[in-house]
Order: sequence, then structure tokens, then C-alpha cells
Amino acid sequence: MTVPNLKLKYFKGGGRAAPIRVALRMHDIPYQDVFVTAPDYRQQPDIPLGTVPVLEISRDGKTETLLQSNAILCYVARLAGNLLPEEPLEQARALEYLGVVEDFYGYVVPSFRATDDDERKRMRESFAANELPRWLRFMASRLARSTSGYLVGDSLSVADLKVYSIWDWLGRDVLDYVPGSALLAEFPSIVAHKALLEQSARFTTALEALRAEGLA
Repeated sequence: MTVPNLKLKYFKGGGRAAPIRVALRMHDIPYQDVFVTAPDYRQQPDIPLGTVPVLEISRDGKTETLLQSNAILCYVARLAGNLLPEEPLEQARALEYLGVVEDFYGYVVPSFRATDDDERKRMRESFAANELPRWLRFMASRLARSTSGYLVGDSLSVADLKVYSIWDWLGRDVLDYVPGSALLAEFPSIVAHKALLEQSARFTTALEALRAEGLA
């Protein structure tokens, strides 16, 4: 497959773009990062719905835009050739986990809009005591059923890449009032999944390069 010219528009940071970038770099797929910095980026014509990431795809003199992080990740998975299962139920499971991560974001992102630190503290502590443990229990139970260690099938998929971005975020304890690393440590299957991905030289090389650039 001929790879088109790709431009990934997102903030200069990890977030929803991190697993997309990891997939691209793991498979040496050329692309260009275009960083969104303008405060009025939501009004820019090349960001149609005012949300990022946006992937700009150019080939044969035509340019299209692809919205939504999960759609972009699945597209990149097809370019990579081996990151999205072919078997119908396994493919559905992979897509399920992408959506489950969006549920995680839905729980925590509102706290970033808190108007003061007291409100943020209350929201984060509630998240850490309620939604997050429930979410982690669900993920741990699914991983405990895996015979390969991966979320779907017997090899790395987009599901693992997207879920790892949450393990990484929580494990670095960057969310105030959320004891992420301590909570992760309570679930052996999650710890094992994180370690499994980190055993891949291709994965860690891509991830470490992105971290060095502040992009994961």
C-alpha cells in the first residue's frame, strides 16, 4: 500500500494523539506533526468541528481530513497492516476498548475545566474513589482472562496502544489528587500488561523518542 502524505494536527503533548503517534513511528510511517497553539483553534477552517486530533491525508492531488482519534488510530492500523484484528469479534473487541478509553476521558476531563483548585480537588478525589477504581477493575478482569497477555487475540493491537496511554498517564502521577501509580499497582493483570508492551523494543523505541520530544 502506498502511504499518502499525512499531517497530524494536535497539541504539543500526548493525550489522544499519543497512541496514534506510537503506531506511526513503530511502523516507520512518515507523517508530520502540526501543533495546534492558537487560542481560537476551534474556529480554524482546517479543524472542522473544533476538536482535535485531525489527520490530513493527501495523495493524487487530493486532500481529505479524518476526524476522531479512534477513527484515525484504526486508519493508521490499516496502514501498518497488523494492528487491527481481522476476525469480526476480535475486531469489535478492539473497537470496544477504544471506546472504553473514551469513557475514561469522559470521567476525568471535566476536572480540567474546574474554575478553582478546591473544585478540581473535589472532582479528582471523587474520580479516584469512584469511577477510576471501577474502570480499573473492569480492565483488570478483562486482562485476567487473556491467555496471551494482550487485550485482543495473541498480538499487539490498537486496543493495547490506546489503553497503554492510560497506564502511562496514571503511572506518572501527573493528575493532582489522583494516586494513579498506587491504584495501578493493586491490579497484577494491569501491571503485567504494561510490562508486556514495554518488552517490545519497537514499542519502547517509538515511545521513548516521542517522550524526548514531549509528544507522549
